[in-house]
Amino acid sequence: MLAAMPQNPEPTLSPHYYLDNFHRLCSSVEDQYGDVLVQEELELLAEFRALSLCSRCLYVRLISRTGPWFRESKLQYAEIDALTSALDELLNKGFVREAVELSITEAAALFTFAELSAAFAFEVDAKKRSTKKQLIEQLQSADPTGEEILSIVASIDSQRIITPQNSDFVDLLQLLFFGNRHQSLTEFVLDDMGVLQYFPYEVDRNHRQFSNRDAVNE
Repeated sequence: MLAAMPQNPEPTLSPHYYLDNFHRLCSSVEDQYGDVLVQEELELLAEFRALSLCSRCLYVRLISRTGPWFRESKLQYAEIDALTSALDELLNKGFVREAVELSITEAAALFTFAELSAAFAFEVDAKKRSTKKQLIEQLQSADPTGEEILSIVASIDSQRIITPQNSDFVDLLQLLFFGNRHQSLTEFVLDDMGVLQYFPYEVDRNHRQFSNRDAVNE
């Protein structure tokens, strides 16, 4: 009789696994490339660490998603129990920016066909907007300003539309950590879940890929 092979249990990720991974990324880069980062970048790391837990979680959630814009009303994370105040803090500290205008394309990415049809009903011919593509084409022909578009979609959703800032710096951190532009924070999740296993090795300032900022810029 064949004995059943023991199965490895599914790995359980902590509620703040993504924040832990981002802290690991920041600390590793600061240890290895602190002399390569400029003062403003070092200050940005310090400012991020000084944020409240919920704000740090929300920021990492946002920079890990495909944007650039997000509707506040659609942000729902079980582990962030003070989302509104977290967003307020990110706005006040400059880690997030609120929209003051939107293009038709940006609005179309945020709202459904039904929502846009209702909001812009006075702008378009109902008989010629059977698809979202047709609706977008008609709206583009009407050529409303970015401020007008934002004002109109506010009738659909009066909550804020926001975008995370400092994405270039986050890209720099990932480049310094991984040594390429192909890997990202997703690699940490794959490692946490056991999908990929990386050999643990130490990298110090004497054995790093980029010796100075010129090498990074190249």
